[in-house]
Amino acid sequence: MNTQELKVSYKKLLNKAAQANGRKETVSYLNRAAKIKSKLYSTSKVNCFRCNGAGFLRISLDETKTCLSCYGKGLFMKDLIQAHKKLIKTVKEQMGFSDYGMYWLAFLEGGLTIWLLDRIFFHWLKF
Repeated sequence: MNTQELKVSYKKLLNKAAQANGRKETVSYLNRAAKIKSKLYSTSKVNCFRCNGAGFLRISLDETKTCLSCYGKGLFMKDLIQAHKKLIKTVKEQMGFSDYGMYWLAFLEGGLTIWLLDRIFFHWLKF
């Protein structure tokens, strides 16, 4: 199926879910729609056999649970990880640091963060 056919079948399944009589029937339609939507956004390259890369499974109308086969690594996490890697690479190139220098920068950043949180919580707020 091409993208246009997937979009049409996705909309049909959502309409069927809205018109369904029972709860199980509605959840079934929504699960099928979620699988089609994950196929539409298949840029994640996560080929999970249970969730098709969505990272979650619908268990009722209002609830979803994390897919334990791929540990919820759906589209958002992959995009977030790629953006973070790109940011680190950019900072490394602009500042002229080596890998070792980046490790020290991360260490100092963590130390500064802990010191700042210590000051806020234990000195200013008196916890």
